[in-house]
Amino acid sequence: MSDNEQAGKKGFWRTFGGVTACFLLILLALFLFASSQVLADLIFFIFGLSYKTNEGLYIITYVLIAVPLLLIYLKIRSYKREPLLRNSKMDVSRFCLAVVIALGMLGLVTVYMIVADKISESFAPMEEAMEQYQDSVDRYSGVEKDAVPFWDVLIEAFALTFLVPLAEELLFRGIVLGELARKFGNIWAIILSSAIFGIMHGLSIHIGYALICGFFLGFVYVYTDSIK
Repeated sequence: MSDNEQAGKKGFWRTFGGVTACFLLILLALFLFASSQVLADLIFFIFGLSYKTNEGLYIITYVLIAVPLLLIYLKIRSYKREPLLRNSKMDVSRFCLAVVIALGMLGLVTVYMIVADKISESFAPMEEAMEQYQDSVDRYSGVEKDAVPFWDVLIEAFALTFLVPLAEELLFRGIVLGELARKFGNIWAIILSSAIFGIMHGLSIHIGYALICGFFLGFVYVYTDSIK
């Protein structure tokens, strides 16, 4: 075997090993996030709590477990190298562009949901998927309204507004996009991370708007070089 062939073979295995390591690290981060939900399930089981009537408490429990785990991961992966989580100071022009993109993203998601709803009127599988989606976002689906404590509704609103987005940004933009950017560069990192973000939201109505949101959030994150 010639020197060029040996060098090419070594280069292939080095690249293959790097790509494999990248995706294994991403799987580890996803596992940490999933394990926080398993731990929340265990806590609820031990204390005899119902997920249906204490959904807000459940969400805040697993997020408060997930965020420290993700921060530890980011700390370890940023040790003596460029930080995995981007947190640069944002100038006014980039902030304004980020706001415009965010509003545009909301508009696209709205159009997506309207189109999906119209298609569901004449396409049975889509109609079933829409019904499942509506049940998933209905706080009182499968439970009596009076059985849900008002304080839990407040906790859920707070968690969904602030804590869940924080956890998802740390996971999908900070870790997933960060690991991909180290290996493939920003463009492929945005595309691949948005695909992973969409798939993780389930193969249903969710995946469409999750893909849209994942792409634009990734773009804004890379463009502003900040998680803020």
